[in-house]
Amino acid sequence: MLDFLDAERARIEREVEAQQRDLAFAAVRSVVAQANGWSEHQVASRIHEAETARDALPNVWKAFSTGEIDAARVSAIA
Repeated sequence: MLDFLDAERARIEREVEAQQRDLAFAAVRSVVAQANGWSEHQVASRIHEAETARDALPNVWKAFSTGEIDAARVSAIA
């Protein structure tokens, strides 16, 4: 999910006018929500947790990436 979001964020920042970027990011979050059967609020929460773990808690992210901990534990830690 984060790889897709990062790629879309880079594309949007490169191709979309500054005043339309928030709307474009919201559209990407909506696509992720629809694809996973989640609400947009759930997507926002999961994105925040995942980005926090990846960017601020690299050991937690590594443990999650290797299957040592599950998403529920990442959520509790983040």
